Amino acid sequence: MSPRREHIERCLAGTRIDADPVGTAVAAIPDGEAHVWYRLPLRPAAVLLPLVERSDGVHLMLTERNRDLAEHAGQVALPGGRADAEDSDATATALREAREEIGLAMAQVELAGYLPPQPVITGYA
Repeated sequence: MSPRREHIERCLAGTRIDADPVGTAVAAIPDGEAHVWYRLPLRPAAVLLPLVERSDGVHLMLTERNRDLAEHAGQVALPGGRADAEDSDATATALREAREEIGLAMAQVELAGYLPPQPVITGYA
């Protein structure tokens, strides 16, 4: 295991999925800014930060959204998106979206941890 990977795993050790990601994200919005910057109510979504370990180090995989899409056309993004009713939690959402967007198979995934929910200007948490 590379020193970089060990560092990432140490930083994320003990993190867990947030039970109420939308509530946590809304609480993170500074007073008075909610209706100025964010479409409310926030909708649940999740992204995966796919880290790929290669001989020259750890790399973050990003996607470039199709330029013909109605929303976020041409943007560079993390694989992920809006939660579906059948997703059990944010992890399920992120993994489903990564499978759909980049063909990532569950067998290729080793979850290292979780980051706190964030509100985004497009109305997702």
